[in-house]
Amino acid sequence: MADQNDTPASPAWLRLTAAATCLGVSATTLRRWSDAGRVPCFRSPGGHRRYRLDDLHGLLRTTVPPLPEHTCSPASSHEPSPTSLPPQAGDGTALTLADTALRLQNLAHTAASGLDLPIVLIAWLVDPGTATILAAYPPDGAPSLGLSRGDLVPLRMIPLAGPTIVSGSPSVVEDLSHATDIGGRDIDYLRHVLGARTVLAVPLLDGGQTSGALVALGFSSMRHF
Repeated sequence: MADQNDTPASPAWLRLTAAATCLGVSATTLRRWSDAGRVPCFRSPGGHRRYRLDDLHGLLRTTVPPLPEHTCSPASSHEPSPTSLPPQAGDGTALTLADTALRLQNLAHTAASGLDLPIVLIAWLVDPGTATILAAYPPDGAPSLGLSRGDLVPLRMIPLAGPTIVSGSPSVVEDLSHATDIGGRDIDYLRHVLGARTVLAVPLLDGGQTSGALVALGFSSMRHF
């Protein structure tokens, strides 16, 4: 049960489209899950659906399959290892890391298309303070952030990634003008130099442990969803 300060108008709640992006599904799928009781939702007097971040996090823990392992170290090449991955469920074929990179790139594209979030990064933890950018949208990344696919960078350079990986919970800042800390990146730089308004981060799991994050930056408020 939500406490007095945890209301559907608070940052702890997401609108339908933002919640669907957190889960990596379409809004139609999330509606169907809600109607089936798979994930709780609150309906506003106008009939709009709102979802608690804690409920989404719980669903992610139980539904997100582990990402395949890959080898990477601060001294290694940014190119993925050619090691084969476990067979994909149902078809018996092995995927290469290149296949997985393409799938992650498609995920970044889908997330960017689903919301007004034109910059999407998928970061994977290499060590406690370093991450590699496995996928980015646009494909050339975010030059203004100094981040592109294949980069190996300090985790603090990726907005919200650090807090999200540490907590294992989705994080969202709907309006940077009201934020005080997003875990690394200077808020004034994001707001006034890049013109960013919104930051969303979703944890990525590997073997039940949070090992990465999907991070999206937008240039308009999410309040219209």
